[in-house]
Amino acid sequence: MTPCIGTEVLGVQLSQLSDIQKDELALYVAERGVVIFRKQNFVHQGAQWLKEYGSYFGRLHVHQWAVHVKDHPELDVVFRDSDSSYWSSTSAGTLNTTKWHSDMTYEL
Repeated sequence: MTPCIGTEVLGVQLSQLSDIQKDELALYVAERGVVIFRKQNFVHQGAQWLKEYGSYFGRLHVHQWAVHVKDHPELDVVFRDSDSSYWSSTSAGTLNTTKWHSDMTYEL
């Protein structure tokens, strides 16, 4: 984060936003470029919920190189602890991915 790009927002649980609030969030992210929300409960929502939430903001992308959540190729596993959890039995592939990208672009 810098003074010109990026903001950390505290005290907001993204899973609880109304559609109007999600619209405001999309505009805010477009203005700031990078917005950080810590301590979110998305991992506990389940794969289908995550896809529906992400789809609210636009078409989801399937990364060909990523470790995907089993049966949900739109969801990438960026890091997964080896301890038993919801994701430990649902990922297809290795524990973690080491690849990186700066952003995604789409042509409409």
